[in-house]
Amino acid sequence: MTNGGRRRSALPCVLLVCGLACTAVVYYTDFPVSVSPCAYDLSRTLLAVTGLDSYIVSCANEGSTGTLGSSDGGGRAKTAGGRPIVTDLLHCGKPTLPANALPPYQCCPPMPTSDPVDFRLPDPSEPLRTRRPAHVAGADYMAKYERAIALMKALPRSDPRSFYQQANVHCAYCTGAYRQVGYPELSVQIHFSWFFFPFHRAYIYFFERIAGKLLGDPGFALPFWSWDVPEGMRLPVAFANASSPLYDPLRNPRHAPPKLVDLDFSRREKNYTDEQQIQYNLRIMYNQMITNSPSASLFYGQPLRAGEADMPGPGPMEIYPHNTMHLWAGDLSLPNVENMGAYYSAGRDPVFYTHHANIDRLWDTWCNITRGDQRHLVFTDPDWLESSFLFYDEEARLVRITVRDVLNIDKLRYAYDKVDIPWLNARPPQTLSVNNKEEVEY
Repeated sequence: MTNGGRRRSALPCVLLVCGLACTAVVYYTDFPVSVSPCAYDLSRTLLAVTGLDSYIVSCANEGSTGTLGSSDGGGRAKTAGGRPIVTDLLHCGKPTLPANALPPYQCCPPMPTSDPVDFRLPDPSEPLRTRRPAHVAGADYMAKYERAIALMKALPRSDPRSFYQQANVHCAYCTGAYRQVGYPELSVQIHFSWFFFPFHRAYIYFFERIAGKLLGDPGFALPFWSWDVPEGMRLPVAFANASSPLYDPLRNPRHAPPKLVDLDFSRREKNYTDEQQIQYNLRIMYNQMITNSPSASLFYGQPLRAGEADMPGPGPMEIYPHNTMHLWAGDLSLPNVENMGAYYSAGRDPVFYTHHANIDRLWDTWCNITRGDQRHLVFTDPDWLESSFLFYDEEARLVRITVRDVLNIDKLRYAYDKVDIPWLNARPPQTLSVNNKEEVEY
């Protein structure tokens, strides 16, 4: 068959790719939906589902967003921008919220009395904060997290360390409230790009240190919700107590314990036995962490540089289980699936921080299991390494922290309790399709 014929016959498949992309982006309800495969740089993960080569989707006249090849080791790509993204503190404005959003409707932090200070790594002599899985942490450990949330909620809203303001951090960085320095027409959006993992690591880092400061416990560490292992595949019971500060009424009541999580939840319940659901979840984890993430350029998401439009494309873990767990936890009776199911409101649920502690743990896990080739672990592009975000620290000082600052959790003085990762041995069985190509069975 000629190349022209092959391209014509592939057109229905291109539409399928677009359909898959749209399905993925509606899981977390603020994601825009596009019918054009060139509106975003589609993740190679989505292309791989169909077996299509990337040349089939031609975007020659659709802008100049840069992409990285899977074998470039995180090298530099050609872009229209070509510089790190810096958050413009003076241009935090009205967020772009979905229809029927719930108040409050603004999410910018308090204005500081002085310029941001550059982040400095903690003293190596600081106690190592060891984050523990919520399902085995114990009542005393979870009670300490509960107390921390209560103390944050008791602070005045004007305090940047308050729970109200901490929840707004996610809103400000995910709804177009912050703008790029030098490009006031462009927002800073940390989803669907290579900033997804480092931004959330920095966010959780400062949140944890604020909690420890309020508790008077410098060794306090967040629990993490280990929904990727069978023992943790339920909402931790501490979050289901309606009289607890950890409780959020805007959750899906059908997903209270002992309901098992569904790592590719799409608003419909599966009629699986517990055993079937666990196996399904483990295979999802294998595919997203192993099969679809062989290198940094696939795992992290697509490059986003100053002067470029946001959301160029996600890595596989951001699509699911990250997005799908947000949807699974949110209230499906609400049009935007608040709180966890919407960008602007996700941080209002205390379970958000344990969910993202697990996402961060999985980033660290991925680095450990792919450590054989150092080129595959991180990007070396300075546009990534020197991009920066703004957070208030435990002393209520505004801090500018770069991606480079967060790449080593030991230097950040925290660690994760080891848990078994059975999904490493859960590769889905392979079958031959009618085209003699391997397909994955779930």
